[in-house]
Amino acid sequence: MTLRIFLLTLISVILAGCGSSSKGPSKIVNPPTFVPPSSGPPPPPVTPPPAPRVPGLGNKGKLTVQVESGGVVTTTPDIGTCGGPADCDFTGQDRGTTVTLNAVPNEGWEFEEWDNCPGPSGMQCVVVIEALTWVKAEFDPL
Repeated sequence: MTLRIFLLTLISVILAGCGSSSKGPSKIVNPPTFVPPSSGPPPPPVTPPPAPRVPGLGNKGKLTVQVESGGVVTTTPDIGTCGGPADCDFTGQDRGTTVTLNAVPNEGWEFEEWDNCPGPSGMQCVVVIEALTWVKAEFDPL
């Protein structure tokens, strides 16, 4: 019985707020409509921030090639060769220069994989020299 009285009271309150008022009819409020922005020139392209400068390099980049035992890495264009085990630094190349690294295993060894290579393709790795670029060539004995 108490629940019935509560529901009747609730319905009466809801219906009382739905339009009968001594001040006149209630207003129906429509939701705002989306108005697309006027067509104009496109926004300017977002320019990425410049690459960080490395002290002593200016606008040049540095490519570090780490080679494990068992092979050599050559470069195209020819900026140097790195025979393992070694860490070879190639500096003085303009940033944005594309270099292809070629893994050449020694006799009795095979090329395993590239580490940190953005464009590996078999025994080749294509990199774009930035401020600091690092790639590793791994070789395994047969």
